[in-house]
Amino acid sequence: MARNAVEIMDRNFYERSCDVRWWATDSALVSVAEQPSDEAVAHATSRLATILWSCTVYLDLSIADRSGNVIANGRPERYRGVIGADVSREDWFRHGLS
Repeated sequence: MARNAVEIMDRNFYERSCDVRWWATDSALVSVAEQPSDEAVAHATSRLATILWSCTVYLDLSIADRSGNVIANGRPERYRGVIGADVSREDWFRHGLS
């Protein structure tokens, strides 16, 4: 049973890493990171909402720029105040840049 539990966790980690690699190439998400205009933010928000609809393991998905400012999220109506949040001091953000 322990081996089965480890295999299930391993598979889930692999699937989550595949998700992130897929999103990193999505044109709407790349565009908003490059030029976060109102139109790009709206498109990215719509795209993130679509991803959340089909991938039910996530509560929300957010995009932060290189400075650590959140510029889009997939459920802004549920998670108000996410856009504009500063995550630059978070360990996960700093490690992700290095």
